[in-house]
Amino acid sequence: MINAWAIQRDPDIWSCAEEFIPEKFMGTKFDFKGLDFKYLPFGAGRRMCPGISFDSAVVELNLANLLYWFDWQMPGSADEKGPDMTGTFGILGARELPLQLVAVPHFNQM
Repeated sequence: MINAWAIQRDPDIWSCAEEFIPEKFMGTKFDFKGLDFKYLPFGAGRRMCPGISFDSAVVELNLANLLYWFDWQMPGSADEKGPDMTGTFGILGARELPLQLVAVPHFNQM
């Protein structure tokens, strides 16, 4: 039996292993064969999660629907210059402040 809980919290594999940071999977290619310990909770071989590849397609479809059905605006007054793009120092190049947008329906509802 494999201890997936311990592998997911191994500091040799993950920095900040005890924190919930789903962004750590962004920009990575999934190895659906189960040969990579990072994705072991999804299973491996014949017993792997049947929805792991379906999930990737569903996320892209939902994002496409959000972009199609809504116009995205900055909150607050219209005279703002735009989002604050001040970055933090580090490898990832993250922004200091999170991006906040307001979803405005693009099409009239029937």
